[in-house]
Amino acid sequence: GGSDKVETFKCFWVQLIWAEAVTAILCMLFILCGGAGVIHRSEQTCYPIPEDVEEKLRAGVSGSGGLGSNRAGPPGSPILGTYCVRCLVWRPPHDASHHCSVCQRC
Repeated sequence: GGSDKVETFKCFWVQLIWAEAVTAILCMLFILCGGAGVIHRSEQTCYPIPEDVEEKLRAGVSGSGGLGSNRAGPPGSPILGTYCVRCLVWRPPHDASHHCSVCQRC
């Protein structure tokens, strides 16, 4: 009787610990291998380039120092929110996207 209950109780806790370990490993793999919401460069996310940014790029100016601050998209646009002058991509409107100083991407 009593030793079977103790053994079952121990087995339950060992299984619970293994389940937590597997969950932690899966979460870590998702963090390391997942896209993390990076805005990938494509025709849809890069174009149209704002006119003033395009002019500065053609003149050889680059980097956020020379290009200034991010540009706001057309008011009411469902696709074009703000244009990142570091990544040269459009971020979605009403989104908390920002330029990451660690990975240097939006």
